[in-house]
Amino acid sequence: MIKKPKRRLLLVADSRLAKFYSAEDFKIKGLVKEVSAEDLNIHHHRQEKTDGRFGKSGSNPRFFDPHSEAKDLDRKDFCKIVTQEVLKFFDDSHKDHYDQLVLVCGPKMLGDLRDDFSHHTHLKHIDIQECVKELIHDNTVHYSIKQLEDKVLKELKFK
Repeated sequence: MIKKPKRRLLLVADSRLAKFYSAEDFKIKGLVKEVSAEDLNIHHHRQEKTDGRFGKSGSNPRFFDPHSEAKDLDRKDFCKIVTQEVLKFFDDSHKDHYDQLVLVCGPKMLGDLRDDFSHHTHLKHIDIQECVKELIHDNTVHYSIKQLEDKVLKELKFK
């Protein structure tokens, strides 16, 4: 019996850029889509530094919420858009059918994506693999296809 190759959607993302690659088994076929926070105008205003009490300069990063910073809000908003793009890829009407989603991103982005994914019942039946955190030492968003195959897909062979 001939084994059908596993079709994977590889999501390589940081807080400003997400790239979707199509892969069969352990070979990347190509870049399918790229989403940029800059192109989507995701930008929460940062509060400017001001002269505080007693003439000391300082800034208050908690402009929106005592527990939020503008960069965290930017990342969370970007994650929501990335999640919507993932939903499009795993929609029944999509021309390509993927068997697995592989996430390659840093810890904060990964946590935000997990949180967003948990709100969508469509994604609960999808096989989702996460890249080991040790691989996220440099900016994987700018890796070439060869580097992604060598560092990311090679790791999946042994899982």
